[in-house]
Amino acid sequence: MAVLTVSSAAFAQSTVTLYGRVDLGISSNGSAAGVKGASPKVTMASGGAGASRFGVRGTEDLGGGLKANFLVEAGMASDTGGVTQLGDRNTYVDLSGGFGGVRLGRFLNPQLLQVGKFSAFGTDYVGNGSLIMHIEAARYNNAISYTTPTISGFSATVMTAFDESNTFRVAQPQGATASTSGTASNASSTTGNAVPAVKQPINIGLSYNNGPISVGVAHAENGVSGPKALTNIGASYDLGMAKIMAQYETNSNITAAAGKTAYLVGATAPLGSGLLRVTMGKRDASGIEFAGVPSITSGTSTTAAFQPANSSANISAWKTLSAIGYDYNLSKRTSLYAAYARNKTQADVSFNTFQAGVAHNF
Repeated sequence: MAVLTVSSAAFAQSTVTLYGRVDLGISSNGSAAGVKGASPKVTMASGGAGASRFGVRGTEDLGGGLKANFLVEAGMASDTGGVTQLGDRNTYVDLSGGFGGVRLGRFLNPQLLQVGKFSAFGTDYVGNGSLIMHIEAARYNNAISYTTPTISGFSATVMTAFDESNTFRVAQPQGATASTSGTASNASSTTGNAVPAVKQPINIGLSYNNGPISVGVAHAENGVSGPKALTNIGASYDLGMAKIMAQYETNSNITAAAGKTAYLVGATAPLGSGLLRVTMGKRDASGIEFAGVPSITSGTSTTAAFQPANSSANISAWKTLSAIGYDYNLSKRTSLYAAYARNKTQADVSFNTFQAGVAHNF
């Protein structure tokens, strides 16, 4: 009896939960495949308002305020029945307590979480914030992070990842601004003055929350050699009848694809049994775009020449977004959603997108 009592007490301190989401909807793209003048394309899509997934998570109370936590999560295609690799979304273990928390594995980074936090549509729907705000990789493999305890509303998370490959690239001449020589014939060379093709990424998130006010700053460097870093500043204020939010990004990526600066404003408001969402934003990539053009003289060469691919301003390299949507809650776990977005791409192509669907969380 004593053994059974001890075992039951130990088991009561641990919890394991199976959870998931099934999200299916119909979407209509007013310009099929983004081609101007093309006829609308109607499709069934999985994860329109939030990725379909299933996972297992658990926690164990180790005593003294210390807890061990784990999560293993996989994505799935609800429209076709396909399941991605187990753990491809998030897989981690962490220890948390009065000192904060340390996490290891594969998981979302602070910069992505900030984009979602200060976007009316999060990072989902046809009006999601990542259509305007650039995200330096949603998740890192072989990642480690530390999150501080919250002190007077302030907290911070620092995240990086280990590079476990032996891939190298040829060295750039002094002053070169980009390199695509990772595909060069000597990209795997560990000799000469070659340098690693990938640096350790860094992702930092700072936040302040006090009642209706929330402010955040995130900085990310994706680990690819060359200048590619971004900083995002966001804020929100809950008025009760509505929550207003905004964020601004500055990006040092030298390619126009990611943009130079961007802003996004929006609001959410309780309406009936659901939530109304509105947003608008713009990404501006004005400036000169450069692309690395390696010139390899031999299989072991470590020299390269870099030329600007475009010496004039990329006046068409910008994107705008405006969207409105509504979630209607049938219960605490099941909701209907609908959203409409108008988007103008970097190629100056405008198109309308509409989506409607149902999501169930379990």
